[in-house]
Amino acid sequence: MSCPSPGVCLAAVSVHLGALVLESMDGGRTVQTAPLPALSSAPLPAIAAPSYTALACAGPTACMAPAPLIWSAVSLYVGTPGGVAPLSYHQSMVTDVTLYLVRPGEQTHSFQAVGRYTIRGIETGPAIDSMKCLSIQVEAHGPQQALAVADATGQQHPQTVSWLQLTAVISTRTTPRRPVGQVHIDEKGMLPLGPGNARLGTWTWEVRGEDVELVDQARSSLPSAPISFHLDIFGIGKLIDEGGQFLDVVAMRSAGEELQVELSHWDRLLRAIGYTVPPSQASVVTRETLEHSAWADATKRLENARLHLRHGEDYDALRECLSALEGLVSAPYNAPSWKSRLTSVQDQKADGLAELLSGFATYCNRIGHHRERQNRNDAGDLPVMPLDHWEADLAVAVAQYLLTYASRLRGNGVLSTTPPPVTSAEGSP
Repeated sequence: MSCPSPGVCLAAVSVHLGALVLESMDGGRTVQTAPLPALSSAPLPAIAAPSYTALACAGPTACMAPAPLIWSAVSLYVGTPGGVAPLSYHQSMVTDVTLYLVRPGEQTHSFQAVGRYTIRGIETGPAIDSMKCLSIQVEAHGPQQALAVADATGQQHPQTVSWLQLTAVISTRTTPRRPVGQVHIDEKGMLPLGPGNARLGTWTWEVRGEDVELVDQARSSLPSAPISFHLDIFGIGKLIDEGGQFLDVVAMRSAGEELQVELSHWDRLLRAIGYTVPPSQASVVTRETLEHSAWADATKRLENARLHLRHGEDYDALRECLSALEGLVSAPYNAPSWKSRLTSVQDQKADGLAELLSGFATYCNRIGHHRERQNRNDAGDLPVMPLDHWEADLAVAVAQYLLTYASRLRGNGVLSTTPPPVTSAEGSP
């Protein structure tokens, strides 16, 4: 068992929406998917090692997997240059939302359950008015004790709830709760609640940039935790018997449940809908700047910085900002590195630009990269520089503007791409 080409070795495995997604190290692309049964409690079919090797691996990678595979506990093994390494995944977080009758005059729901909706997963979905949206996979189940009405002979006849209006609201967990986007439920998504097998459907979740920023703000105190939402479902439906006869109109609502999304999966969803720079940051500049290629270039260069920031990895975010500047000039924390390339502007402006860009690079370098150089902590180690999450947030925002500025200067030919002759070693401050 060996992996001659580590660049294509399997790096991560996740399960969502009935598919086993295999991701490689070369950019996180999906290598292949294997269909899974609809219910999480059902076992996967046995997959022999040879066929699974062909399915899971890319290039010369050798892999193997046990059989049968069980969805609730999948163990995978991938070949590496050092031998065989185990991989595992965490099952997608499933949320059950029970709906209860709301009786006339009651402020809250009763204890009479009419059924439940199970949220199986969230993926990319259809577009609404050319805006990419998310798709919520749902299952409808009748109550454990079926609603029924007795006839004159005492025989029980089961009832089904057929929706006239159904609303789902996803909001922040922190109070005061604020809605996160809008859930669109069409007629096909108004799955009836009643006896029989589970019914499957999808809801469309419209999430805008302002909603994503709201989520980031609400979880800033625990940025590395899974994304948590509050989910409420309510509506008005009609009770019908097994023959389709109308019986009554009833109101229903849930007690509210927590809906969790793994952070890594949330990142993939944001990439899929095209979320990049927080709208509050983009609103600071004019449309002419937003539509310039320099803004897009800076946005691309800072992708990893924003990813680290969302995960609460503040020092890594600053290091990525520094790395983005290093893509333009070597040793960006040294003012001469910039001024030597600013040959077509007056000396005074060149000095100002060089000090501006190198000063920010120095901050990222000394705070995000370097540790204390003299004073040691009780363990005898040189400690990292203190850094709050809000400081990293501001630094990444500043990096967007400064990189846009520098990229535009380079695009206009003001910032030369040709390195100057090396006259002395460039050291890190």
